Amino acid sequence: MPRPHARDKNPPRPRLQVSTIFLDIQAGFNNINASTLRAGLRASYVPSHMVDWVSSFLSGRTSTLVFQGSPNISSPVSVGTPQGSPISPLLFLRYIAPLHMAVPKGLMVSYVDDSSVTGAPSSHRSNILHLQELFRTISPKGRDIGVYFSVPKTELIHWRTPSERTPASTAPIELEGHLFRPSEVVRWLGYWFTPALSPTHHFRHRLSLAQAVLSFVKRLSYPGAAVSPFLCHCIATGLLCPIVTYAAALLTPTDTALRGMNSFWHRVQRWTTNNFFSTPTSIIAREACLPPIISYCRYRRRLAALRVACAPPCANPASARLPPTFPSLSSFRAHDSSRHLTRGLSSVYLTLN
Repeated sequence: MPRPHARDKNPPRPRLQVSTIFLDIQAGFNNINASTLRAGLRASYVPSHMVDWVSSFLSGRTSTLVFQGSPNISSPVSVGTPQGSPISPLLFLRYIAPLHMAVPKGLMVSYVDDSSVTGAPSSHRSNILHLQELFRTISPKGRDIGVYFSVPKTELIHWRTPSERTPASTAPIELEGHLFRPSEVVRWLGYWFTPALSPTHHFRHRLSLAQAVLSFVKRLSYPGAAVSPFLCHCIATGLLCPIVTYAAALLTPTDTALRGMNSFWHRVQRWTTNNFFSTPTSIIAREACLPPIISYCRYRRRLAALRVACAPPCANPASARLPPTFPSLSSFRAHDSSRHLTRGLSSVYLTLN
């Protein structure tokens, strides 16, 4: 038995308190200045002919306001990129590259004009001060290139573990005179995040969106009148299924969420086949050629894991975060019995040897 006053040689490490602020860039694509972008491309050693092509793409553009009684006069546009162009997001990401910096004890992630900064010190108070200092560092870099954050749209969340029993932190953050208290639910890039990362809230919202879309589609035309079963099947697989299973590759639905998703999916199967309500659901699934929602979610998760395991680190950053014990990209990546897992994948992914 250890002595009462004996100190533990290996004291437990303090648990990190993780918090995130979600930022939004004002105007987005309209912030891009052609000369600043051109200088950034040259500093990144982009070939001169590509820089000239981008300059030509952004120069000589005009815009016209179209409404009833408008004079139909074109005005020159000196900043911004055209909305809807496939190259506009790429140019915008290169334009805001100075905002992406190495965050000590944290991580900064962005998708076009939506950014998030995460800190992980040992306490929420120090984490708040850490995030405030990071914001004060990023804001001047944005002003140098004409990019400003929409501070009133900022959201704060304190992450928790599902087994944590301590009271949730209510520590707010202050940015440019605005006070933000931690949110219980945050929506970012179509995902609904909770402090404990519970998927119930997310799939509940996705289910409500899918139900609204199904009601709208059924009002437009019902089976037997104008939409054939084949077209109903296309609507179910191309429209309804992606809505209800959004994020199923990363989040696992709970039993409660799965029951609601199954009930909705049975309605979709009956609408696709136009069967009676007394027809068993197992028969309807086969006639509609629509897999059960549980099997489809499991398939999405396995396919996402396979993409991470097969993709090179330069194509998927998640592959670079695999543990050192994971097989490398050499010929000993996996056993020969696992090669059948990559059949049907495109050439973007490396095959398993």
